[in-house]
This record gives sequence, structure tokens and C-alpha cells, in this order.
Amino acid sequence: ETQPLMVMEFLHRVFEIFEEYFGSVEETSIKENFSTVYQLLEEMMDYGYPLTTEPNALKAMIKPTTMISRLTSATMGGSNVSDV
Repeated sequence: ETQPLMVMEFLHRVFEIFEEYFGSVEETSIKENFSTVYQLLEEMMDYGYPLTTEPNALKAMIKPTTMISRLTSATMGGSNVSDV
């Protein structure tokens, strides 16, 4: 059984992380950055339990997208996952 406050805290953390990565949390920003959203959620949850929710740890694992990184990944086929 899951504690309701843990769910609320996790959703609040997700919102804060998305704000840091994308500037605003809107439908268009989520659609434009779908692969980053997927990678963030994958790192933040493991089998339904919160895992990594610290912004600095997530930024070390998944680089925030920039216009240059989007162009590079579109042309070279790369990803925004850290090489570390």
C-alpha cells in the first residue's frame, strides 16, 4: 500500500524537475522533449518506487536539452544520455 503523501511529494518533484529542464511544464514542451521526459521518468521511478529525484544527480545522468543538442542528435542520431 502506498502512502498518499509520498505520491504527492513525487508528483511535486516531477513537476520541479520538468520546470528545470524545460522552463515551463506545458503540453507542447512535453511533446517536444518526449525522449527526455521518458528518460527522466525512467530514472526517477524503479518498479513503481521513487528512486532518484535530486536535480543534480539527474542532470549528471541526463543532460538538459538545448537547441544545439537537438540539432546534433537529429543529424547525428545521438542521445542526451551522459557518457559517464
